[in-house]
Parts: sequence; structure tokens; C-alpha cells
Amino acid sequence: MFASLRRASTVLTPLRRPRTIELSSTSLLHQRCAVTTASPTQSVPVKPDALIPTSRPFSALSSPVEPDCCTIDGISLSKEEPTAFEKAKYAFEEAWARLEHRGMPLIFPREIIWLNGAPGSGKTANSKFIMKIRGFAHDPLVISELLQKNHPEVQRQISEGKLVDDKTVVEALLLELVKPVHRAGALVDGFPRTKEQVAILPLLCDKMMALNKAGEPGAPMPRFFVCILNVGREESKKRQLLRGQKAKQHNEKVRCTKTGEYVEERTTDFDEALIEKRYEIYLKHRDTVQTLHRMFHFKTIDTEQPIEAVQENIKREFAYQSERELDSATYESMGDVPEAGTLQNYARDALVQRLNTNRMRNSAEFKEAVDFVRARVIPACRMAAFAGVAQLRLSPEDPFHERFGVLSQLVSDVLAERGFRACVAALERDVPVRVLPDGTIEMKRRITHLLNVRFPAAKLRE
Repeated sequence: MFASLRRASTVLTPLRRPRTIELSSTSLLHQRCAVTTASPTQSVPVKPDALIPTSRPFSALSSPVEPDCCTIDGISLSKEEPTAFEKAKYAFEEAWARLEHRGMPLIFPREIIWLNGAPGSGKTANSKFIMKIRGFAHDPLVISELLQKNHPEVQRQISEGKLVDDKTVVEALLLELVKPVHRAGALVDGFPRTKEQVAILPLLCDKMMALNKAGEPGAPMPRFFVCILNVGREESKKRQLLRGQKAKQHNEKVRCTKTGEYVEERTTDFDEALIEKRYEIYLKHRDTVQTLHRMFHFKTIDTEQPIEAVQENIKREFAYQSERELDSATYESMGDVPEAGTLQNYARDALVQRLNTNRMRNSAEFKEAVDFVRARVIPACRMAAFAGVAQLRLSPEDPFHERFGVLSQLVSDVLAERGFRACVAALERDVPVRVLPDGTIEMKRRITHLLNVRFPAAKLRE
């Protein structure tokens, strides 16, 4: 399941004389974090609610009393400002309250793919390919387009390569996710990016789990998949400049010929300084997004390869995998049932062993089965050579009827070894025999054996 979250205790550790203090936590957000101070004798009290999940240690460098700042995966947080988690919690709770106030059914998509990527990494093309693989019918939910549609004033910020404030983003995102068109699944392009947005994902996951456990009609268990499309700095710059050049040439052709439709000419595709700025923002927030790999299914895909290789990698990563998509209890309850593909692994060896054993230990039955195939099955297949399928019906009047019930598996094995695909079935029905003196009808169970044989059909013309 995508949202396989780990519960852990918060560990507080001084710099020189380490000691561990276990703080119990029931929230799914409180992951194991190591806090280090510059004081050799005093540890810093940290509230669990002030922490956000991280994949590496949470470290704080401070004065001997308490830290002036702390670092989460290399991202500095000032003591004078609210922590990333506090900001995220405030933005999320306000957005959630506004959503509830609208009175809309809080039914989120059964599966959400959170897609991020470097500028020029091919998010637009690859997101459509991902949705096709996952069977999503609606278009990708692109954060930048969503914001421009609902908040026209953010166009200037996006054009300058800046990020929109998290409160605006979260409110627009939640409002879109509960729309019925996304029930089967949604791909969110461009979220999360900032450390506050990263902290919002587990908050949303908690809310979805609570709705599901409360029995809210239609509320699914959360299944999250976080994916980053990565491309190198120089390739990113090259692709953006080329995209701007092509857009400009296309629009010039439209103006001259008066045919076709204009395409967007992005300001950032013509300014190398803005391109560099966008890539620096991507690098900064890529490291932040990677902290989610301990909470949700996470993958980074290299899109600098040829498009065929990229799509093969996407197919492999987004193919159905029961272990990550089913609830853990559901998966474990049927874990001993083999997958269909694994049945082929030893099928040939098992067939050879059965045939050899039957020939040595039950030579009479083995000969009887081979004779039946030679005398009855092969002639029927020759008659149906162009169809590639033959069927034998053995009624109770057939002299081999009784023996076929015993030898059906051996007959199927002989045919399989010769390259035929045999399927055996029994058709049972009650037929009237006579009318009894009291007017009731005496019935008798009649069993007819069916043998369906498939094989490569002959071709009359190429």
C-alpha cells in the first residue's frame, strides 16, 4: 500500500553525553528524529508536534541553553519563526475547515500520485503516460494551471519563477481532489515542493484514514505514490530553451498563415537567469520531497534517457503491485496463494516427473491413456486442423466413459507433452427415468465428460 507509514518514538540526544528519552506518540506523523545540541550537559526539550517526518536525522545547533535554529535535511529553520510543521498544520487546518464549510462530500481519490520533476524533465508527456498505465480517465491535476485558473494574480509570481504561498496552494488542491471526476485516481503535477507542503501530505493521509475508519460513505483508504522525474542541469536548460524556441516559431507560423492555434510562450523559457533560478529551486525542494520516502512508496526516475527507456522504467514502477496497493492485513491473509506467473516456473519439470512415474508404476494405465489419445483425440484434432480446437464428448454410453474419469489427468499430461492444451470438464444433469406409481418422477444423474483440445491452427493462405 502506498501509505504504509511507520510509527516510532522521538529520540532526543545531547551532543557529547548521549542519552535517549522515549516520547510516546500516537500520531502517524511522529517519526524517529535525532536532535543534537551544542550543550554538553543539557538537552533541548522538543515537543513532538514541532517535528516533521524526515528520512535522516533532525539536528539542531544552538547555544548552551536552546537552539537558535535547526536543520531538517540541510534546510535551516529559524527559531524565531514557526516550524515547517506548524506552518503546514495551520495552512492545512484552515483549508480543511473551508472545505468542510462548503458542505461537499469529502471523498478523495482511491489513489493519488504526487509527481514532481526538474524543469524540462517531461512532466506533461510522462504524466499522461503514467495515467494511462494506472487507468486514470481524467486529465492530470497540474498545480500551476489550477492556481492560474482560480487565482489569476499568481500568474506574475509563476512567470518570475517564484512559488505561491502554501495556504493558497493547499486550498485549491483540496477543493479539486474531492471532485467526482477524480474518484478513480488522480495525478497531481507539482506538489509537494516546499518543506511545508511535504508536511501536509501526512496530514492529508491522516484525515483520509480517519474518514475511512469512521465509515464515511465512499471514503477510501489513502494510497499515495510520490515520484520525482529527474534531469541534469545542462539538459534541463537545453530543453527549456528549445521549448521556447519551438513555441515562438509555431506562433509565428500561426500569425503568418492564420491557421492553427497559438501555444503558450513561457517567460522562463527565454531567460537563462530565470531558467537557472528555477533549477536551483528544484534542487532545494527535491531534497525536501525525498524525506517522504520512509512514509510512502517513492521513486526517482531518470528522464535524461531516451523516451523508450523512460517509458519502460515508468511501466515497471507503476505496474500493479499487490504488496504496496492492498491493505497490509489483506495482503498477508492471502500471501501464501501463488501468483499465476510463478506456476510456470516448475510446470515442465512437474509434467516430466508425472509422466515418468506413471509409465514406471502404472504402465497399464499409461498405455491405456496413450492409446486413447492416439485413437480418439488425434483424429478429432486432424478434422479440426484449421480451427485449432477440437472437443470430445464422452457420454455414459461411450465405452471409455468410466475409464476417462480415472485417466483424465494422464490424458491431459500426454497431450501437454505433445504441445496440445487440454481442458477437462464434467457436465452433470438429472434426467427422468420413469414415473413412479405415486406420480413422482424417478431421476438419474447423468455425467458427460468433456475434453477440449487447443493447438496451433493450420493456415490455408498466408
